Amino acid sequence: MTTTTTTRSRTPLRQDPTHDVNAQIDAILRELELELPSRPGKRPDLIIGTLTVPVDLTDAMRVPKGGEAEYIDAQLSRLAGKAIRAGEVLIAQAFGGDPAAVAWFMSALCLLTSNQESIRRLHGVGPAVARLRNFCVKADCRVAVADPRFPQQVVQVSGWLQAHVLSTITTLQEDHLQQLDAIYNPGRIPAKANKFTPPQIGPLKPDVLKAQLVEQLKAVVRSELSQWQTDTGAPAEARPLQDIRAVADYIQGWMRDRFPQFVLASPDSRYHTGFVYGHMIESTLSKVAGYGGQLGWLRNRGDLVGWDEDWGAPYVAANYNPNREADTQLREKLLLEMMEDKEFVPDLIKVVRLTASHAPGKVTYIQPFFKIGVSKVDFIWDQIHTLIHEFMHFLTHQNFHDAAKTIGYRQVLDEGVTEFIATVYFKLLVDHARADDRVARALLGDRPFEEPPARLFSPGYGKAGKDAFTLAKITSLRNVQAAYFLGVMPAIGLK
Repeated sequence: MTTTTTTRSRTPLRQDPTHDVNAQIDAILRELELELPSRPGKRPDLIIGTLTVPVDLTDAMRVPKGGEAEYIDAQLSRLAGKAIRAGEVLIAQAFGGDPAAVAWFMSALCLLTSNQESIRRLHGVGPAVARLRNFCVKADCRVAVADPRFPQQVVQVSGWLQAHVLSTITTLQEDHLQQLDAIYNPGRIPAKANKFTPPQIGPLKPDVLKAQLVEQLKAVVRSELSQWQTDTGAPAEARPLQDIRAVADYIQGWMRDRFPQFVLASPDSRYHTGFVYGHMIESTLSKVAGYGGQLGWLRNRGDLVGWDEDWGAPYVAANYNPNREADTQLREKLLLEMMEDKEFVPDLIKVVRLTASHAPGKVTYIQPFFKIGVSKVDFIWDQIHTLIHEFMHFLTHQNFHDAAKTIGYRQVLDEGVTEFIATVYFKLLVDHARADDRVARALLGDRPFEEPPARLFSPGYGKAGKDAFTLAKITSLRNVQAAYFLGVMPAIGLK
């Protein structure tokens, strides 16, 4: 019995499951030791929204010195499906022999060739390669190949991300287009019969427009002026411009890192130009507030109060139709007459120089003061909302600007959609600050988190903001952002 038991106890040792598992683990570890160094350029997949991009730059990293031109030729040939000999010319002429630019371009090509079918299915490779060639010489704009953001930058500046995003945009139906046209062109009779009949606007009442619009615009000037100076005319407490610039820089980096899908998807986005938002911030007091600035302010605020019920909606009361030339001519005449009022104009100039605004692509003007009668934290949140709003103006696609000029109710695009998108990102930023004290202190001047005023969570700009929200419900937030950041105007029913 003893001998038999001993024999049986020895035989299973060779088949011990634990022993087998350990052996398998040892084998796996040996394989990993061999494999990890063999793919030093392999990184985690890049995931932006619904786009997933495998990243492996090993082949580009292994190119020996002197073999750069040959490698570029090989990658271009793979992408084009035919022999290409352009490497030497690109290195010498386009890149000026800059080794960093050459390395960037090779790694970018490596990313494209390893995802060739995805690129071709979306938009073809020719435009993508051309954009990468032109971008990689911009030393102030490109990130280093070793930077974790490198794959994302390639996907963005090549147009790859934009093409993917556009493939996910909702196609609008005819009834959607009819509802949108009623927003863009109030009072316009539809070109053809349809299920949706927009409300019609009766004949203009000139006397009503003159009395109510002028009265409300003067009331707006008085109201805004009272927020920035005391009854004696003394200015409000100053807020250092460097504090405002620091918040602007934070907003820029926060949006870049957390929301690349639309904001950075356009190859032509200003995000890819190396700009610094904080460097663009200037005091509103530096504005000249000349004739054009005064008239522009009156036009902007005229459209705001004209449709807004909170200001009596003078446009509605007067049957003002922005698609009737006679109506717009009368409105312009009234504004010009206001600028001849010698008692009114000095206050108008003060308000223009105390109104946040932007010079397209150049400067964002922000008030270097705290508002009177508002807590500092509440005001800072308000100013953060304004900084995001003005930043959106800076990022707006030119197609969007051009489309706004073709509709009667231009402010719904110029300001309403801008305000709507700004409010979306403002809410997301507040959510982040609420969850992370470091974010809150970076935004609020080293103060702990406090809830912003509730009104900041709804789009401002009166009727324009409300209509922009309706526009998004008809189309979708994705479609609105595709139009706003990428210039795809059919996404919101425009050409």
